[in-house]
Amino acid sequence: MLSYSEHVAQNVRFYGGYAAREEDLWPWMRPRVEVICGLLREITDKGLVADVGCHTGLAACEYLRSGAGAVHGYDVSEEALAVARRRGIPATYWNADGTPCPAGDGTYDVVIAADIVEHLVNTDSFAAELHRILKASGHLIVSTPNLASWYNRLRLLRGVVPDSYPGTSGTTKKDPLIDLNHIRIHTLDEWQHFFRQHGFRVGQVRGASLKCLLRGGLKTQVLKVLDRLATRRPSLANIVVLVLQR
Repeated sequence: MLSYSEHVAQNVRFYGGYAAREEDLWPWMRPRVEVICGLLREITDKGLVADVGCHTGLAACEYLRSGAGAVHGYDVSEEALAVARRRGIPATYWNADGTPCPAGDGTYDVVIAADIVEHLVNTDSFAAELHRILKASGHLIVSTPNLASWYNRLRLLRGVVPDSYPGTSGTTKKDPLIDLNHIRIHTLDEWQHFFRQHGFRVGQVRGASLKCLLRGGLKTQVLKVLDRLATRRPSLANIVVLVLQR
């Protein structure tokens, strides 16, 4: 198993490498960003928003177009932060895995943490910091892969590892759908329980998916139809998006 510092460094290398070729990463970010934008439009108080794991600021720009008054970005990759700043996003370094956020108490109306929590060792510290930097009655929007998605249930029946699941180590994998950068993949019910234990109230829950990006023949088209139907039920979706309130 990778040590804590080795795991953080691996995430920095992987996502920092995408800073110069963000066009490769953005198509995979867009589907869940679109779901988050839809949820953000429904929140009345969104004058100041934090985008935790902002990468190069492309998502932050979408949040601004969705009505956010201002967006501050946080990321662990200096390469990505530099690109975000060139886009006009005030972006600050934060290693969210066990270190304090540079923001003060009660700073933000909304905090967005899209596909971040599955990368962290110290999720308790992360949740506590998100709670601290939110204003009273502020909103937290979290997205993360769903261990119990319809697709993963079928994969387990076939005796293969779930999509996005961590590897047997931090350095090697056989199945291409294993994600060596992930630490924690869980079910919707467990994530809801986790955030309730950290002082949040669970509001809306939506599903998102990356299967819409697949290209192929009849088999792929059938898979995409099944996926669209399953995504309507968040507990079966490939990605779950939670709206939580402080």
